Amino acid sequence: MFGKYFYNVNSTFYIWYDSWEDAKKGTRAYGDRIGWPNMPENEIPTARKYFIEHSSRQIIERIKLGIDGQIKNIIYSYSYFNYLLIYLGVLILIVSLNLKRNLKIAMEQIYQILFFLYIFGANLILYAWYSPIASGPRFTYSLYIPFIYTIFLIINNCLKESKWTGNNNQLLLNIHHLFTGVNLTVIGLFLYEILYHIPVVMSSVYFGN
Repeated sequence: MFGKYFYNVNSTFYIWYDSWEDAKKGTRAYGDRIGWPNMPENEIPTARKYFIEHSSRQIIERIKLGIDGQIKNIIYSYSYFNYLLIYLGVLILIVSLNLKRNLKIAMEQIYQILFFLYIFGANLILYAWYSPIASGPRFTYSLYIPFIYTIFLIINNCLKESKWTGNNNQLLLNIHHLFTGVNLTVIGLFLYEILYHIPVVMSSVYFGN
């Protein structure tokens, strides 16, 4: 139907525009959603065309502004940065209490860690690049559950009893109690989010109306 098996207007055209307004006046106005746009070939945006027409300073500025926008999406979007901050704090505390052992484990799993950093870093840069077209938080949402899962996986691995010896056993027990308390607090916060954000906040923003 579209002439290409993996045809997608976002990754084929829009990603190489400077703004959503340019995209609307460009391929979108020439029927890109029903097939290949009916417009002069030299006006169709491509990676080659973009990098020829833009300076390295403009490219760096686009990435910089995009990253800044995505960070603001993470921090100021309601109902998820607080949980991320809480469990990152718990992770840092647990890792630091048995730092030598945990650093050794990290070195044993260095390729998994590098893969994790690559996936999240590459996606963040990609979302930053696309920010001039669409800068909403929906892209970073896709990273949220994998990121939280990874934090829990590391915490669980750090709390395995085989990694704690001698007098550290009492400390381990205290940390388990602390972690349980944090989880109960988060459940209470989550209930508050449900009771307050869904009927009050979400109904007042543009997609709620």
